[in-house]
Amino acid sequence: MRVHGYQVHVRVYTDQGIVGQGETTDAAEGNVPLIHSFGRQLMGADLLNIEAAFERIRTAGIFAGAQGGQYITALTGVEIALWDIAGKAWGCRSTSCWAGKVRDRVRVYCDSGAREMTPGDEASKARIKEIQDLGFTATKSTLTTRATRRGSIA
Repeated sequence: MRVHGYQVHVRVYTDQGIVGQGETTDAAEGNVPLIHSFGRQLMGADLLNIEAAFERIRTAGIFAGAQGGQYITALTGVEIALWDIAGKAWGCRSTSCWAGKVRDRVRVYCDSGAREMTPGDEASKARIKEIQDLGFTATKSTLTTRATRRGSIA
């Protein structure tokens, strides 16, 4: 397995030369070593039996916080990669393997990337304009006001 970055991209390699790609987040910093540790539990397993592989890893970590967010977040990236392997092995798109396509388009948003966005602030307005110029019609931002900076809003 290989992992990199804060937005963690997971690759699971099979003996048959199929590479499964998954994705998760490393918001809690620590998913990378967790994901690497999962690799030992996948050795020799039937990677097309995704539920069994998922449960094998999940239950092996019961006393290591396997029900907690960081553990499950890491495991989810591996699970997505296993579904990708299954789709490639079976010759179908991963979504077709599950239940089929639900919609033709999905609206996506762009994270502002800023720690704080202040309504009316010129720098905040400029960042929103950059996002719009990229073609996005929605953004995710953390807004602050003078009241929240003073701690007066509960």
